[in-house]
Amino acid sequence: MNEQPPEHMLVPSSEVENAYFTRYPWLPESFFRAVTLPSNSDSECQLTGINLYRAPPGGGYHACFAPRDKNLARICGTATSPQGSKQLISFFPAKVFKKTVAEGIAPTDKCTAFLFHAHCWEVMCHIQGKESVEQRLPHLMRTIDQFWSSKPPPKRRKTLSKRRYHSDSSEEDEWGRSDTSEEDELEWFDIDDADVDFWTKVDFDIENERDYRSMGAWTEIYTSPWIIPEIQAAIAANRVKKEDHRVPCPGGLPKECWLRVLGFLCPLKYHGYHIEDLRHFLSVFMLNVPESFWSDRLKLRGDILLELDNLGDFNDDSLDWQPLCLDLMDLIFGSLPRSGLSTRARVLRIIREILAEF
Repeated sequence: MNEQPPEHMLVPSSEVENAYFTRYPWLPESFFRAVTLPSNSDSECQLTGINLYRAPPGGGYHACFAPRDKNLARICGTATSPQGSKQLISFFPAKVFKKTVAEGIAPTDKCTAFLFHAHCWEVMCHIQGKESVEQRLPHLMRTIDQFWSSKPPPKRRKTLSKRRYHSDSSEEDEWGRSDTSEEDELEWFDIDDADVDFWTKVDFDIENERDYRSMGAWTEIYTSPWIIPEIQAAIAANRVKKEDHRVPCPGGLPKECWLRVLGFLCPLKYHGYHIEDLRHFLSVFMLNVPESFWSDRLKLRGDILLELDNLGDFNDDSLDWQPLCLDLMDLIFGSLPRSGLSTRARVLRIIREILAEF
């Protein structure tokens, strides 16, 4: 006898937060958390669990729902509403930009909530501290509301299926839909008029009108900004320190001379060929480079290597830091569009702008 599929399949939220969706890199864009807003003086802000956002076919204002428990995630189910489940809460998404007649307004007697990408929420909690964020939800909501309400809505572009940039098939994408379907024509953004590569647009300026108006494209999520397998693989590959024959100052030359040579080979604003030259140079001379050299070059890339916050310092013998730093520099410069670091960089830029007022 075949079992009926569940109306709501709930799992620990950490399984979604720490997952990497290889086949469906756009999926993190749909997973959300919500912070419900107080409807009266007696109620409080509440952080919900995770659910998949699905807009109705006709668009417009509509109700959403999510697990009441912040430690749960709903990953699938046959039901399209809570249907009396005590584990779920229903709400209307709050609008941070000016409402239009077409969008409609949530009923005043219904619960409203701000929605957040679940993985972006994890990034924010990592920067600010989860306890600090969750204990000050009302203040955070006011900060976010003030930040966005002072700005016009990002310009919505015309149409271009973004999936064609990364689909393995030119005829059909991983979701089984045609790349030029009518649905895509209504859903995605046109980026043909951008003067830079869409996926490497990291240093946009929120206060710059042209950059801000195109942010409808820059802030879209491709892969998780929280979990980046390439960084985890680089750390794992250099986790066990190999036998070290490197020396601080080979050939009897002063340390300052070696640092000057290294700075010439790989300046602070480096490119791919600088990394390759540096790797060959260190391999030949077996030079042990000081920590300051690596930290200066990695920090100049926007402090996007969040994984380093959880590692020890350069004196930690469980890591071979020198090849790890080379691998990370290579990853940042050479694989930015496909690794998820581009998404993380754009997300971090906005989050840090908001947290500056928090």
